[in-house]
Amino acid sequence: MTAADHSSPALLAWEIYPEAGEQGCFVFAADRPAAVAAGAAELGIAPEAVESVLRMPEFDAFAPGPIPLAALLEQGCEYECPVCGCRIAQGARDGNGRVLSPVEAGDQVYCSATHAAQARHD
Repeated sequence: MTAADHSSPALLAWEIYPEAGEQGCFVFAADRPAAVAAGAAELGIAPEAVESVLRMPEFDAFAPGPIPLAALLEQGCEYECPVCGCRIAQGARDGNGRVLSPVEAGDQVYCSATHAAQARHD
């Protein structure tokens, strides 16, 4: 046997939700039970509280994470700017019709670098 025969299983992308309408998360795990455990831990809930576990093969290439914001937006993920509350999605525009330039800062997504900087100073 070679070292390759003992390699750990590939990490697969999973989307985890506690219940309909609640904030979910993406995790990388080798199988569904591991994804449930990782997702529950990230969301701060018991594994039994996980209601939805979806395989997301389009994100497998980003293992072990994080998934780039551009890839998430391309797949239809939406966010809300914590500063102004505007909806952030692929192709979303501000009140003046300009396409947003979203910025990731920590675990937040802002509609602009200005709002990300404002949040850092608040």
